[in-house]
Amino acid sequence: MPKNVHDIIYKYLKDNGFDGLYNPDADPGCACRVDEKEEFMVCDIYNEDTCYFCIPGYLKPCDPESCGEGHAFHISVDKPEEINDSQTD
Repeated sequence: MPKNVHDIIYKYLKDNGFDGLYNPDADPGCACRVDEKEEFMVCDIYNEDTCYFCIPGYLKPCDPESCGEGHAFHISVDKPEEINDSQTD
């Protein structure tokens, strides 16, 4: 059983297929991934760009050199299309 709000949110995201959280109104790069539990929801809760305003989303890899934002991934509300066997033939 989850012990705190962090654990409840983490479990909900994992159980429902989300990759993490992001704040669409915050500075670029404001996102956290559920597969990095030690780095999940480490925002300053008293800052205006906090986890309080984050929404669930899906992983969107990016090339750090072409992205221009200095990181290797994004979290977005857009769910990636699933690849099925007919698409890979």
